[in-house]
Amino acid sequence: MVHAMNEAASDTWDLMETGIAGGIGPGEETLTDLNLIKLQQRIPALRVTKYAKAVEAGNGADWEWWIGSSADERWIKLRIQANVSGHVIPQV
Repeated sequence: MVHAMNEAASDTWDLMETGIAGGIGPGEETLTDLNLIKLQQRIPALRVTKYAKAVEAGNGADWEWWIGSSADERWIKLRIQANVSGHVIPQV
């Protein structure tokens, strides 16, 4: 999972850099969708359900992760609010 998340993060920075340089910075929803799709592809056991806008407005999260084990019946719930951070491209 860590490897898949690191790859998705690297891909995201590359996409942002390319988009911003071309004047088409990707939006928060686009990045969220692409990252959830990538993680789902790279981690076949991962189940992804994205919150609808109405649900997000109520709980403040773009998606929710439950991390744990059915065998141990121990789970941690994480509600994630995605935001696009500022990205400065150094001048050459």
